[in-house]
Amino acid sequence: MDYALKKITELPLTELWNDDGPIISEPQRELVASEIKELLRAGTVQFVIARCGEKPQWIEGKDTFDFWKNEVQPRLSETNEAQPEEFPGEYCYSATEWRALGDIPLIVLEVFH
Repeated sequence: MDYALKKITELPLTELWNDDGPIISEPQRELVASEIKELLRAGTVQFVIARCGEKPQWIEGKDTFDFWKNEVQPRLSETNEAQPEEFPGEYCYSATEWRALGDIPLIVLEVFH
C-alpha cells in the first residue's frame, strides 16, 4: 500500500499513518483543553489533524503552540453534543491522546463540520 496516497475514510480513527507507513500507536484518552495545555507545558507534542477524505496532517515543531492557540483552542469541542456551526468557521475538533512506543504524545484532532 502507498501510504502517501492513503486517505481517511471514517472517524473515529482506528489507526495512524504518515507517508512512510503505519504508526504503531493507539488511543489513550479523550482530551479537554486543560489537558492539552498540560501536555504542552510538559514538553513536546505533535498534533495530527484527521479529516475524512484527506491524509492525516502532522503539525510539529515550532508551529505547535501557535497552532494550538490560534486554530485548535477556539474550536475544541469538549462534549459529544457540540454543533460545528457554533464554532469559528463552522467546524470543530475533538481531541484524543495517542501514544506510540517511546514517542512524544500525539494529539489527534478529528474534524467535524
